[in-house]
Amino acid sequence: MASSFAANKSMPTIAEILKFREIGIEVVSPYDDSLYDLGLYNSCISGQSGAEEVKQSASSSLEFQASSMTQNVNILENKVDELQGMLALKDSWIYELEKCNEVESELEGLFRQKIEAEVEYLAITMVMKNLKVGAAFEVTFLEEQEQLSENRAQVLNKVIEAESKASVLKNKAEELDKYCDDSKVVEKS
Repeated sequence: MASSFAANKSMPTIAEILKFREIGIEVVSPYDDSLYDLGLYNSCISGQSGAEEVKQSASSSLEFQASSMTQNVNILENKVDELQGMLALKDSWIYELEKCNEVESELEGLFRQKIEAEVEYLAITMVMKNLKVGAAFEVTFLEEQEQLSENRAQVLNKVIEAESKASVLKNKAEELDKYCDDSKVVEKS
């Protein structure tokens, strides 16, 4: 029976399942690798079903499983250590990125202050330029006013001279009139 089971690699029959249950072996699929690990597959196909062979197989299988589990635990511990190292590295990257973000924020603030200072400088420069132009215009205006004052003073002096001459001429004209009137009176007399 067992040899037909191994040769066909098909599902065991009900009789085979009952026989395995009598000796305390759980029936599994022939495609299950654990059957090979337990060393039970060979005992089934050879027709040996002794309890001692099962115990030896189970004992060596348990040792193999313990060894295999120890290796798995070591591998997993190594993976955990590796992952912890990666997490520490990523934490340091995060810390560095946060520092970079802080520096970037500071640089943005400084850049903003620089732009504000440049705008203020341009505004002050324009005001100074306008003040210089205004001052130059004011100086020119004051020079022109001074020139006009001088011209006015000259004109006023000429007007005063002219009035003075006119007054002298008026006096001479009056004298001449008197003289003419006197000479007419003398002539008539």
